[in-house]
Amino acid sequence: MARTPRSSSPPSQGRPGRRKTEKSTTGQRRALAEEKRERKDALATLKKFADAADALQRGDSWQNVTTGLGVAGRDWTMNTTIETDPVLTRQQLDDLYAQDNIAARIVDTIPEDGVANWFEIVGVSGEAEATFQQQIFSHLQRLSAKQRFLEWWKFGRKDGGGLLLIGADDGRRLDEPLEMEAVREIRHLHFVERWYVFPDTIDVDPKSDHFGEPLYYMLLPRAVHSTSFASYEAQRAEIKRAMGDDLSNTLIHHSRVIPFRGVKVSERRKLAFLGWSYSNLQRCYWSIQNYRVLWAHIATLFKHMAQTVVKFAGYAELSAGDFQRAINKRLQQLQMARSTLNIVPLDANDSLEEQTFRGLSGVIDILKYAQEDVAQAADMPLTKLFGHLPQGFGKDDVAGRDNWNKRVRGQQEEHVLEPMTDLIRMIAQAYRIKEPEDWAIDFMPIDPPSAAEAAKIDLEEAQADHQRIEDGVLEPEEARDSLRADPKLRYRLKPGPAKHDPVVHPALAQPPPGGPNEPKAAPPGAGGGA
Repeated sequence: MARTPRSSSPPSQGRPGRRKTEKSTTGQRRALAEEKRERKDALATLKKFADAADALQRGDSWQNVTTGLGVAGRDWTMNTTIETDPVLTRQQLDDLYAQDNIAARIVDTIPEDGVANWFEIVGVSGEAEATFQQQIFSHLQRLSAKQRFLEWWKFGRKDGGGLLLIGADDGRRLDEPLEMEAVREIRHLHFVERWYVFPDTIDVDPKSDHFGEPLYYMLLPRAVHSTSFASYEAQRAEIKRAMGDDLSNTLIHHSRVIPFRGVKVSERRKLAFLGWSYSNLQRCYWSIQNYRVLWAHIATLFKHMAQTVVKFAGYAELSAGDFQRAINKRLQQLQMARSTLNIVPLDANDSLEEQTFRGLSGVIDILKYAQEDVAQAADMPLTKLFGHLPQGFGKDDVAGRDNWNKRVRGQQEEHVLEPMTDLIRMIAQAYRIKEPEDWAIDFMPIDPPSAAEAAKIDLEEAQADHQRIEDGVLEPEEARDSLRADPKLRYRLKPGPAKHDPVVHPALAQPPPGGPNEPKAAPPGAGGGA
């Protein structure tokens, strides 16, 4: 019987499949290795960034690993960070300004000092220029400009913004740019609180002089159309009768308003405040609160300064009703005798004692430090905010007063100078008042010099002018013209050139040689005696 031949297939017939599997496994290993390398490189890169950030954070700090100084988790000061405080709401600002005298003084003092002596127009001389100044101030008085600017300044500081609406009649709509040459009349100045007006379109043209500033302001209907202080809903029918069904907001071009810009803030915060800024009370709110809380604690301590303790015999044996009647009757007898005769009658078994709390030493010092904290937060001297000098000062805070005058002057130049200059030019254009070539606004000093100080200043200026004339720097006519143009001069100079004849004191005058009063010399040989 013949055998069935074995398969002649070589033993390596299944190797091609195994080779494919090996190739696939090798590719996966290579991919995994490549992924590991990429992950390792990414981690190394992240570590570099983390190290750089850590070095940047600790670059300006002191750190001691042994003592824990500057080490997070060991140094408790490292856990103290700045956080965003809640922004004071409109209601809180109104309550603070209406009810807290310190908050009101912080808001009002700079504007009141800033407009107290107002300003003058300098650089004008002669009769025509004097007429310019008189006419300008006459129109400013008619517009109640001083009162309107004071209101604008105060509420702008309280609310963080506000608006003065210039009632200039140029024949155009409010949303169109003001045509200065076409202004025929300035009818009024109206103040609008920031809660009823919002900056609208922003100028995004980098080539514009007004880049980054609002092009328009949007007035809400409540600020414009309400005719009483009743609610807006109660006025809706009247608004419809006056305006029709169109209750849309009113757009006003920026050239027709004078905005008040409060505390400087970033663009991001401007967006959060709808184009306005912080109130001046925001930064000093916590200091005011701490000062008021401290006063409240002191009032509570004074309540417990002295406590009267009365010990009655048989107190424990009395029932509830008997106790109440007995106590009231006994206390009434004690108070009557004490108030009339200052004598306290007691039973042999009763006693009365006064317990005095003696823990108030140093409280006044703490209160003064709290006042200094409020003054520092408000950037005001103690003499202005609380009416007394700082600790350690003598009779007068000269440095604090000078710094305050400089600060008020800086606020005048920041907020009032430019808009007031534009308003004066607008008045001159509207009423055809001829402007001098060189004129400017000069704010009057808060503390005018006394008569003695003014005389000393005049003497120093006269000596300086005399020295300049002697040195040939200044001619007498020039000095006289300068004095004649000075509006603060206390006397008038007649027109004409200055006299050059020197004035010599009689005691220093010498008679001319050969004059009539000079004695004649005696002839030779004349005289008494032979």
